[in-house]
Amino acid sequence: MWEISNSDQILTVLYSTVMGFATCVFYDVFRAYRAASECSKISVFFQDIVFWITEAFFFFLFFLVRTNGEIRGYVLLISAAAFFVCRLTISVFLFKILKHIMKLTVSAVKAMKKKTELFCTFVSDRFEFLRKSAVRLIKVSIKNQKTLEK
Repeated sequence: MWEISNSDQILTVLYSTVMGFATCVFYDVFRAYRAASECSKISVFFQDIVFWITEAFFFFLFFLVRTNGEIRGYVLLISAAAFFVCRLTISVFLFKILKHIMKLTVSAVKAMKKKTELFCTFVSDRFEFLRKSAVRLIKVSIKNQKTLEK
């Protein structure tokens, strides 16, 4: 029968604590993005789905690596406890920092979007000018061709 050593269990407990903290930080990133940008209810719904699918995948990998795919209750409890400890302590400060970073990022992306739209409009106008010039040149060439044939 397969037995788990004490050192292996202690390592699993430590890693599950880290997983709980990492889950909290990852959740704070989602919260900061929502606070920094205007998200509709549908957008929040899909963000939540992405968050939970991502977390389920990471926990699946964690269980696969640490416990050979067996779901252990103490791992889930320790991860949840670490999540809530992080949420009540570190997350308070981390959220403010992440929110500020997200606001800067969102405003930079909006500025880049505006500049990109201006650039694309400029390029589009130039191509339209070249297209019209080419059409005029072709029409003149056709007229000259017809006058030469007469």
